[in-house]
Amino acid sequence: MTIQFPRTDIIDGLKIVDGALQPMWRHDYSASPARTIVKDLAPMLWRATYRTAPMTHTEAAEVETDLLTLQGGIKLFEGYDPRRPLPLDNEVDALDGVTVFVISADRLRLRLTGVPVGFKITKGDYVSINDGTNLFLIRAATTAPIANAAGESGWFDIAPALHPSITVGMPVKLRFPCARFMLDPGGVSRQATGIFEETISISATQVIE
Repeated sequence: MTIQFPRTDIIDGLKIVDGALQPMWRHDYSASPARTIVKDLAPMLWRATYRTAPMTHTEAAEVETDLLTLQGGIKLFEGYDPRRPLPLDNEVDALDGVTVFVISADRLRLRLTGVPVGFKITKGDYVSINDGTNLFLIRAATTAPIANAAGESGWFDIAPALHPSITVGMPVKLRFPCARFMLDPGGVSRQATGIFEETISISATQVIE
């Protein structure tokens, strides 16, 4: 079997005991007598950290080999936040065919279409939007009213603001919503937890091309 990139099986194949996504704002700060001025330099990126459950040395070698195929960051993989991999309101349905329905003028509010009747986006849920080149990962900052009979969600606030490339009709992923990541320098390490077991830690940063 030929390995496909970006790899979608790196995180799915691991038993994660500790993992998180942290925002990395890329701002410029300039001070004035009255206040500090903050300006965006580039879109916010997510930094991902994962630590596996203890595994045998043989299992750890297999995981490390998977990570070696990423060539230290040259190749990408898809990752998500293991603390919130599913929408809180519906952890069962496939939620396929969801797309962007309406975007507010300030790009800080959003509606979706193609969701089940009665479904609602809950504050803290992740939403992944595919623009054809990148996967943009945002979070719901407010809980939306339930979806109507046409499968259209209510308005909900989001953070960060939508990237300029995102438009109406683009596909949305609500289950295991992900972004694409490259390994950080030195972003893979193995730590012994006993004579026969060890864990693997991973750190990576989102890539927007």
